[in-house]
Amino acid sequence: MNGSINGARLVVRADADASIGCGHVMRCLALAQEWQARGGDAVFAGRVTSPLLRQRLAGEGFGFVEIADPFPRLRDLHIMEKVLQETKNKETWVAVDGYHFSAAYTRALRAAGAWVLQIDDHGHQEEYEADILLNHNPGGKEMAYPLSGGGRTLLGPRYFLLRREFLEHRQARSARFLFPARHLLLTMGGADPDNVTALALAALDRAAVSGVTVKVVVGAANGRKGELAAMLEGARYDGEVVSGVEDMAPFMAWADMAVCAGGVTSVELAFMGVPSLIVSLAGNQDAGAVALEAAGAARFLGRASDLTLHHLATAIREMACDADALDGMRESGQRVVDGEGARRVVDAMWGLPGRLRAAVAADCDLLLAWANDPAVRAASFHGAIIGRAEHRQWLARKLEDENAVLWIAETNAGAPAGVVRFEISGREAVMSIALDARFRGQGFGHFLIRRACERIMGEKQLLEQVTALVKKENFSSIRAFQNAGFRMVGRAQINGCQAVRLVLNQEAVQMPCK
Repeated sequence: MNGSINGARLVVRADADASIGCGHVMRCLALAQEWQARGGDAVFAGRVTSPLLRQRLAGEGFGFVEIADPFPRLRDLHIMEKVLQETKNKETWVAVDGYHFSAAYTRALRAAGAWVLQIDDHGHQEEYEADILLNHNPGGKEMAYPLSGGGRTLLGPRYFLLRREFLEHRQARSARFLFPARHLLLTMGGADPDNVTALALAALDRAAVSGVTVKVVVGAANGRKGELAAMLEGARYDGEVVSGVEDMAPFMAWADMAVCAGGVTSVELAFMGVPSLIVSLAGNQDAGAVALEAAGAARFLGRASDLTLHHLATAIREMACDADALDGMRESGQRVVDGEGARRVVDAMWGLPGRLRAAVAADCDLLLAWANDPAVRAASFHGAIIGRAEHRQWLARKLEDENAVLWIAETNAGAPAGVVRFEISGREAVMSIALDARFRGQGFGHFLIRRACERIMGEKQLLEQVTALVKKENFSSIRAFQNAGFRMVGRAQINGCQAVRLVLNQEAVQMPCK
């Protein structure tokens, strides 16, 4: 897809301070960069205590809205609703990234007219409500999310959000590395509240790898630069402490290996082909670290609270002196992340069926092309090809029939994505759907089904249920309806074909779907 998003707005709702670090804002920066490159504008909203981080956002041309009292304090939502009111004439997405948000929060944003992308790492909520749920971590594909409101999931490192600076260093990934490892990068995120960096410096001294040089990158929220620099003065190796780093890619390109925290940085290192020893600073980092180790891209040393000086020193010495391990991790890491994640996420955001408009007579040829698509004919209970004159007469009747509803689904970019039809009889509506071939197999089906059902039940207050009849061998359609909240209630015989009957009632529209 990769087209212009025509001035649409992205509002990033994420916080950064000494307790939670800068990771939420930094990964959203990659999303904002791609959004901006495609013709949209972006603004960050949140509690960001680091002046350096604020300077970086401003330097990249992103606006900033201060939220001093984050959710669950209600002022957070009041500020966000005001921001959305100011952008009401634009197509607006809100990217929500943080563990303190809830389904009630994202539901309120959707009610205010925004599309919602929620970024999550470990499925801690009992319910999620978003148009897209993103878990871009290496272990994300194994997560099952209770996602309501007809949303779509994007899971795994195929969607990893890499900032522009890493993409500009793709060629550096193939550079020749030193062996034994001589250049060691040490970074423990934006805050490092437990001062794991000091433990790692002491472990490096004990490891006694000859000729090693270390670069210690401390985050904007880490106040121990002086203490760490003092440790280097008495060390048996050369090194420096660096803070205020806006571009990590050159440091990673320099490194032969790294000791790092789990989370975003560990995956960035994998992309850059840097073998890593990963230390988990929080529970949400465990799954990704385990997945990177399983992929052969890193070695996971466990939780920081369980890590001993001896264990870490031994791991540093063994990795630095193992040429086969270093080469294997370097190659494996580059296979884990291909650098196209941000593009794919924006494609998904901009490619969702964003509008349901009433069909008109001018849609005749478009509808006929969809109807005669071989896959659609194969799924139909009437398999014969439809003639143009026959189709024109049928469409004219449906447009005049007050019990027939025919909607064209369009993407946010304005591309026609499919058709939804309801035939209403009393308190029941029978639903059918056909997607344009370009949008099949991407999770659009159940999203569109759910959105159309919510709208029809909102507009037709007397409706009690929506029914779908699907050929029993059409497993993909059956799954799409079930993922949208429909339940299978029986079978039927239609034109000699075995069909499955699925039903969604008013109460189920309020329940989470997959």
